[in-house]
Amino acid sequence: MAKIDIDGDNKADFSLSIANIIMIVTMIVSIVGSYYSLNNKINLMEIEIEKAKEMPPQNISEKEIDLKWQMLQKEIDDIKQNFRRK
Repeated sequence: MAKIDIDGDNKADFSLSIANIIMIVTMIVSIVGSYYSLNNKINLMEIEIEKAKEMPPQNISEKEIDLKWQMLQKEIDDIKQNFRRK
């Protein structure tokens, strides 16, 4: 058990056991790993966005939009009916 004296009065202000030190190191490693993982995902997304900007725009016909709208309306109606049954 490590006793740490901060203010210099020769009395231990707090103490750390091996289990506490291992837990603190594990938390720090976990946080650093999460940071680098998220940072890498952000960088990959930025690359994909830049590639998408270079692609030609896609033309969507009015008929396709209408069909998607009808499909969404049908799904909403189905959900409403299922909700009313319960």
